[in-house]
Amino acid sequence: MAYELALRLEARGIVPEHLLVSAHEAPRRAERMTLHRADDETLITRVRHLGDLHSDPELRDLLLPALRADYRLIEGYQPPHPTPVRAPITAYVGQDDPSCLLDHVLAWSELAAPGRFELRSFPGDHFYLTPREAEVVADMAAGFARGSGTNHPWQ
Repeated sequence: MAYELALRLEARGIVPEHLLVSAHEAPRRAERMTLHRADDETLITRVRHLGDLHSDPELRDLLLPALRADYRLIEGYQPPHPTPVRAPITAYVGQDDPSCLLDHVLAWSELAAPGRFELRSFPGDHFYLTPREAEVVADMAAGFARGSGTNHPWQ
């Protein structure tokens, strides 16, 4: 969604300061699946395969529609010709995320201007953000601080 939003903003003459993507391959490299149509058990099994997902049986009925909608959106997005954006791109990923092959995440660099791509990886699986929230937010803040003259790899 962030990539598509950046494209649409740029089409209106607004270049985002930065495009941050997390735990997902570049659009042309994303695996085409139909999990949003799968039965509940298959969908839950796939999500559990991604990492340490704490499941609460009481929340299952509340979470399944949201998970299914997320997968429908992700699986249905297939831009015919992925277009580079003018904004720099930083891709965040968990080092042990089974859903993100490194080559597929690095393909985001093809959608950024030369020298305007950064890969940032953190220990963890697909759900690395939960235990690493403070570190990821600090990394993002350091990157945004570059506008005020501080040094960061995004420059």
